[in-house]
Amino acid sequence: MTLNNVLITGASGGIGEALAKLYLEKGWNVILLARTINNASIPKKEKSEGKVMRISCDVTKFEDCEKAVQLAREEFGPIDLAILNAGISGSDSFYDFSSENLKRIYETNVFGVTNFMELLLPEMIQR
Repeated sequence: MTLNNVLITGASGGIGEALAKLYLEKGWNVILLARTINNASIPKKEKSEGKVMRISCDVTKFEDCEKAVQLAREEFGPIDLAILNAGISGSDSFYDFSSENLKRIYETNVFGVTNFMELLLPEMIQR
């Protein structure tokens, strides 16, 4: 079985951007997801056979995740690999503690992952 479609969340910079470049170099089709996708600095034309798709997606919103997966499948077919990289951090200080900030962190770092697990695992398990 050949794997060739990778979905990467948090792809507007850092690890997500670096992974996107790596997979493109290997010829994979790369689906980049980020809240502000226009910040993704992956060139539109890479020197590879892989293609790039950019989708604006807030991983805390299930509807955004669902739409992103649907668009990716329509363009490339089944998603072979998902790198659920989106994440945020907050203050390390108890002096600045906020339950709202902690909720925002959990919504992104935990539920942002589980949204995609719900959408992708059934098909991946079946294949």
